[in-house]
Amino acid sequence: PDVVSLIDDELREHVAKARDRQRTPVHDKPRKPARAPEIEALQAQHQLLSARIGAARSYDEIAEAFSTASTGWPQPDATILTLLDPDGAQRIAGAHGLAGDARSQWSRIPPDPALPMVCAVRDRETIWLADAAAVQERFPALHELPFGGSTVVAAPVIAGERVLGAILMSWRDELPDGDDEVRRY
Repeated sequence: PDVVSLIDDELREHVAKARDRQRTPVHDKPRKPARAPEIEALQAQHQLLSARIGAARSYDEIAEAFSTASTGWPQPDATILTLLDPDGAQRIAGAHGLAGDARSQWSRIPPDPALPMVCAVRDRETIWLADAAAVQERFPALHELPFGGSTVVAAPVIAGERVLGAILMSWRDELPDGDDEVRRY
């Protein structure tokens, strides 16, 4: 009975406050400043991408969602989603744009610091290299691999404090580089 009384009292208070809010004229409420249409569009695209990822039934569908998202970047030639093994190696859990034989050969990626997804996980940082010379300088072996390119983005996948793996996207062509472009991608 005490709990029921407490709930009834809280409900009455909530209803009274809601009625008071309805009586307050709308023009008296402070308005939020309008955001630029470009920001609104990017937020809508981000929400759409998040919804596609949330609805995915496999890691391959998540990789496809990243690859085909219309968030301002061109479609990458390869997208790889990896899971971190206890020994530091990474397993390809999902991929898009990667041939089946290449996926099979690279199903388990050794913890080699010559690979961008390994460095992204180890250092917990996003790697963005937008020209072939920068890719070649930092990761010389990458151009020989089936998931290499002139532009590479590798980022750790983190949940709380735990690193789960990485995502790598690569483009054969160079993408524009600069703070605005990086923020948009």
